[in-house]
Amino acid sequence: MEISFQNEGADLPLLEDALNLLDQLSDPVNRTIVVFDEFQDIMRLGIGIDRKLRSIMQLHQNINYIILGSQESMMREIFEKKKSPFYHFGQLFPLPKIEKEHFKSFINTDKKTLINLTRRNISPLARAANIGPVSTVFSSLKRLMQNGNIIKSEQGYEIDDPFFKKWIIERRNL
Repeated sequence: MEISFQNEGADLPLLEDALNLLDQLSDPVNRTIVVFDEFQDIMRLGIGIDRKLRSIMQLHQNINYIILGSQESMMREIFEKKKSPFYHFGQLFPLPKIEKEHFKSFINTDKKTLINLTRRNISPLARAANIGPVSTVFSSLKRLMQNGNIIKSEQGYEIDDPFFKKWIIERRNL
């Protein structure tokens, strides 16, 4: 079953009713699994929806929640920031980057998709390309992390999206 919601306040009671019904129809042996994909976008649905959703979810005894997101920095903020309603709500399972070999056939066969995927992320990094003072560098890095364009790793800062990274590298070599 797939359910999607638009950015309208009237949908929250519907979501609450749907989740409560799933909890009632499930039991400890036959638990329902609810998957939220691109969960970092919850903040775009409205102010306070994260608090309300947490208050709904924490009462369910017969539902397992799987929460996914592609922007690691935003997901960490949701689950590791002490002021967040979802602070330590569950276990984090960061996935490693997919190896380049696995992307080769996709990149070689569908360059139009690659261009469309990177286009939406061009402007934040393009603005950061002409940075000056150190304070501006750190401000730019912070903004890029908040937007999910880069992540901080043990090696330093990395571009999170492999397609965007490839696009940047190709543009620098022109």
